[in-house]
Amino acid sequence: HYTYYHCTKRIKPDCSNPSIRAEKLEAQILDVLSRIRIPNEFHQWAIKQLREEHSKAIVAREEVKKSQRRKFDNCVKKLDRLLDMRLAGEITAEQFQIKKEELDREREHFGELLKDNEHRHDVWLDNADAIFSFSETAKEKFENGTIEHKRRILSCLGSNLLLTNGKLSLSLDLGLGLFLEVAPKLNEEQTRLEPAEKLDISMFEGGKDTTCPDWLTIFDELITAVEDGKFDSPPMNYEFVGKFIHI
Repeated sequence: HYTYYHCTKRIKPDCSNPSIRAEKLEAQILDVLSRIRIPNEFHQWAIKQLREEHSKAIVAREEVKKSQRRKFDNCVKKLDRLLDMRLAGEITAEQFQIKKEELDREREHFGELLKDNEHRHDVWLDNADAIFSFSETAKEKFENGTIEHKRRILSCLGSNLLLTNGKLSLSLDLGLGLFLEVAPKLNEEQTRLEPAEKLDISMFEGGKDTTCPDWLTIFDELITAVEDGKFDSPPMNYEFVGKFIHI
């Protein structure tokens, strides 16, 4: 008994691509999941470092937020004074309107900066942890999961899924795209050290003073990804990932 997948023809009614056996499609998905898989040891170490970086960033961000809050409050005070001046007849209606529009733009600008600051603080570290967990465990979960689990894992991989002549292509989630680049280096390092020198997370309790220089290089790439906003609000279904990890 074989299971086949075929095009639903919702987007392209005249699609002529043939159906594909489930095991052949799943083999291609497993290949992608294998290429983004990271070792548990690196996951633990990197998240620990990211949390430390996050703590430092909070201190710096609070100073920025205070500055933005002062500028926002100053705009509000200027608007209040401007209204008082207009009511007292010290400026014309035209002067009032021109200055009010200018101050409204400033107030809106600093208000948006304050909201963005709060949002970024709230989401990126949790998103990073979820995507690390997905990269580490998705292959195993896919191999042992139900049909529904497999579908949800595939949906978490990215978007624009296409099956052309039996070949799967997709646009990886921004964060997962990073792991596609760094996972081979990490797994090569782990393979090099096994079995005699199997990686032990206790080797890295000293933080960034690690004996694996490749880890530091890769960690720098992760920090760049954070700064570029790749963990801010990617399209991945993180609510499902949180549940998925405990399957």
